[in-house]
Amino acid sequence: MVLSLPLPGTARNPQLDQIPPFEEAMSRFSDFLASKDLPNEIVWVFREDFYSPSLKRHFVRYPLPPENTAVADSYFESGRTRGLGVQLRGLFEIEGATGATVWLPNDALDLEEKISGLNLSVAKPLLRSTPVWSALAWRIHRLRSAYRLNQAHGFDIPCRAEIGHT
Repeated sequence: MVLSLPLPGTARNPQLDQIPPFEEAMSRFSDFLASKDLPNEIVWVFREDFYSPSLKRHFVRYPLPPENTAVADSYFESGRTRGLGVQLRGLFEIEGATGATVWLPNDALDLEEKISGLNLSVAKPLLRSTPVWSALAWRIHRLRSAYRLNQAHGFDIPCRAEIGHT
């Protein structure tokens, strides 16, 4: 039996025990989606990857940047070590997968109001999004006021630049 003791001058974070590593959390999230008869393949999105000009319409740059999974993993682990809770959110359906994001509370007040430990959630209903396959078409979409509005307000969706990834 191996005991894990905190180093002198540090405290063990009990939330760390409640939040599994990213791979296990992804597996739980996939099972959660399947239990709701939703696509259980997960693709990770960030604010700059999509926008919603209305409540019922989403446009997504596709294919998504290949580094999104690694960025989501890194962001998840930063939240896990902070111990304030982590939420995996299904936002929309894209090409037979669920577009999802990682959300972290900013402080203990966010934590009390929203989540603790690992929280799994999905938009209801999970709307289909429209993939934008062309890089040129995506540049045009980025010029639209709806895109700029989504970027400015954020809607609790992290942006790669804000979390230290560009």
